[in-house]
Amino acid sequence: MNGLQSESYRRLLQETIEARDKDPSGGLDAYDDEKTMVMMNVLKTIEQLVSSVRDKKDLVAQIETMVAPLMEATIRQNVVGTCSTLLSRVRSRLIKRETTELFDETYEVLDSISFFQESISPSIWACFEATYLQFKAGTLDHLHGQFKI
Repeated sequence: MNGLQSESYRRLLQETIEARDKDPSGGLDAYDDEKTMVMMNVLKTIEQLVSSVRDKKDLVAQIETMVAPLMEATIRQNVVGTCSTLLSRVRSRLIKRETTELFDETYEVLDSISFFQESISPSIWACFEATYLQFKAGTLDHLHGQFKI
């Protein structure tokens, strides 16, 4: 089942990146609310799957093998940042919520995998490195809304 979920997420991620590349200005044509909702739901399903097999570290490791590169690509390609760029143009609470939840779900999956394995593997570490690079580049400035400062 996770292979199907991973492949669905991979396809949606690829379509999102391609749409963004076709319209780098971030116009509404490059953004699709339904795809974002589907991506969130796929990530929620993957996270629930990881939680359900938490006692079987070998299964969690197999899930990680399929999912970690996708999470890294999501972060490295700044897919969540791309959606948040449209917030000021669209001014929709629904889109803001979807963007935040997509970001949340990406890191929920990473958190569950690393927590249940009780270690940080090189593939998960690559996700954290990608996060650092995004912070360093200043592209994740929408995170201030996530934290109570």
